[in-house]
Amino acid sequence: MNPEQSTINNQPPNIREEHIHQLQRQFLTRGQLKLPCVPALRNYYLHQIEALLQTINQTLGEEAASRLSHNLTLKLEEGFEQSPLSLLVISIRPNCTP
Repeated sequence: MNPEQSTINNQPPNIREEHIHQLQRQFLTRGQLKLPCVPALRNYYLHQIEALLQTINQTLGEEAASRLSHNLTLKLEEGFEQSPLSLLVISIRPNCTP
């Protein structure tokens, strides 16, 4: 396999798919998103959160995505009612289950 082909696949040469998956299970991502509490931006925020999760090889099931959407709506509205300058802080922690 030449170097150009490995770049296209996003995998180094001579690394098998199962090794990539084993390595990805060991990656830990931690951080915070701080979002202005603007309820009208809810769909935009959901899209951004989903894109971030895809970037770190995480996915939400249907139930978790529904809960996220519901909770995001509630927290954005609650924050905006307190002050239009409020921020919603979303923490991202590693899933430590094996």
